[in-house]
Amino acid sequence: MLRTLKVSAILNEIDGKAHLGNSSAPVPNIFGMNFQAVSVGQKLIEGGVKGGYQDAAGTPTPKMMDEIVFVDDSIGQMVAELNHEGLLEATLIIVTAKHGQSPIDPNRLEGRRDHHHAGRCHRWFPSASSRWRSPRESQYAR
Repeated sequence: MLRTLKVSAILNEIDGKAHLGNSSAPVPNIFGMNFQAVSVGQKLIEGGVKGGYQDAAGTPTPKMMDEIVFVDDSIGQMVAELNHEGLLEATLIIVTAKHGQSPIDPNRLEGRRDHHHAGRCHRWFPSASSRWRSPRESQYAR
């Protein structure tokens, strides 16, 4: 699975191996990766199972909680490995997020068809200006 592959790559690099773990490599000065798990958990609608939140108070659905636990456990594995390799005290750990894509209140989720995608899209904040634009449509396209 891709999400565990990325975590394994960081753990291998902490251990002084190449990201695949199949050869030695210097330990990087900077580690970096991103987690898509929470984003996917927010948007999940698959086989009748919904991710995101159960109510406007932000109570996560079971699938959303699974993704939060995965990220928490993965960060814990990295911290434990840094400690095991004697690198934790010399390491600054920064966890950040850019934004969430799902409304906390599930009643604001509005599904629709979009001609830019073959499948189902979800528009989180209904307005004509919020629809997805292709790179060719973007005001920044050259």
